Amino acid sequence: MKILLMEDDLVLHEILMEHLRDEGHDVTGCEDGQEAEDLIFKNTYDLLLLDVNVPLIDGFSLVESIRDNGITTPAVFVTSLNTTKDLKRGYTVGGDEYIKKPFDMEELDVRLMQMQKVFNLHNNVMTLSNGDKFDPVANTVNTTKLRKKESEILHYLLKNTNRAVSAEELTDNLWAYDEIPSNATLRTYIKNLRQVIGKETIVTVHGQGFKIESSQ
Repeated sequence: MKILLMEDDLVLHEILMEHLRDEGHDVTGCEDGQEAEDLIFKNTYDLLLLDVNVPLIDGFSLVESIRDNGITTPAVFVTSLNTTKDLKRGYTVGGDEYIKKPFDMEELDVRLMQMQKVFNLHNNVMTLSNGDKFDPVANTVNTTKLRKKESEILHYLLKNTNRAVSAEELTDNLWAYDEIPSNATLRTYIKNLRQVIGKETIVTVHGQGFKIESSQ
């Protein structure tokens, strides 16, 4: 999975980063809530692994904020806050799982395996209608490496297969508010993708946007 880890205990941070990578996950680490929020708005993750008591924006407030902005990425709280009140708040703000510190790596692995099953995160590779294999974590189509933003666009279109996605929807979901690209830049990304996966794979729906159709 592509995981964002937020943990301000530097020792535990390094232990978790090493363990998750050893398990085959693609992990990005941060140590405070503001950095985590910036990363979440700029990138796409399969799972958020979040401490609660961190600087700037605590984990509960962070999840509440991203849920208010329509981001539904599964979130797991990993925290020493272990009262029933804390547990209730974690789920109320939009958390999907709650792991109480201290814990061992085996428990973490079991919880993450369960999250993969519940949210269907166990298989990163997606098959296009022309048979190409797209890996949104490795940012590759077959053996061709995509630019990160091209990969994010392709991933978003595939998750919305058979539905026309407007340029505005793409930019709202894949770019930060202060980094919105021009229409010409977005068309360049689409052109580059078509060179890799074929012109017919991404259909332009005039007046509506871009669409990838499922194979019949």
